[in-house]
Amino acid sequence: MIEEEKEYSLWHLLPWMIIERLDFIDCHCVSAVCGNWRSGWKSYCSLASFPLPTDAIPWLMTKKNRYSGAIKLYRPSTNKTYRNEMPEINGTDCLYSKDGWLLLHEMEPKKKKYENVKLCLINLFTMDKIELPELKTNKQIFITKGTFSIIQSKCPDCVIVINNCGTLYAWKKGSDTWKVSSNDAYDIIDIWSMLWSVILFHCI
Repeated sequence: MIEEEKEYSLWHLLPWMIIERLDFIDCHCVSAVCGNWRSGWKSYCSLASFPLPTDAIPWLMTKKNRYSGAIKLYRPSTNKTYRNEMPEINGTDCLYSKDGWLLLHEMEPKKKKYENVKLCLINLFTMDKIELPELKTNKQIFITKGTFSIIQSKCPDCVIVINNCGTLYAWKKGSDTWKVSSNDAYDIIDIWSMLWSVILFHCI
């Protein structure tokens, strides 16, 4: 009985023993083996030692259309293209990307009019997801652009979006609401004060 338990324990550790010897792309391949291996891959993604790409040249992502989860990733450093199905980004528009993170505007095609805007952040490499507070809007007012900063942690610390009327919305990590600026000088100064409070904001 003891010998069987020992053998089971060794087999249980096998996915980890393999994953920690692989690069990023091969790690994703391992997750497709079966449910247990995918579970091991997800656990390994949460570790600081997870092998995220460190390429000097950013990867390029293309998507067939906003309602498709099929994507292509081109890696300039190796001149290789990878295809993947990501249902998590189905029905979204990408407003900005950086360090593996995507700022996504979630579209709802079945609705006849715009209601609250749903935004989220997804990491393509680890599949971590951050849900952002909803924004009230209507058919004439909609989000057009966005950006975010990553400073000390692996996750975005601050998000900025703007609508077609020029209104700025700022979200800081840990907050459940947006700071809103409607072209008022004092509002804009207030938002910049919030940005400086997280040390540095990158607009690239």
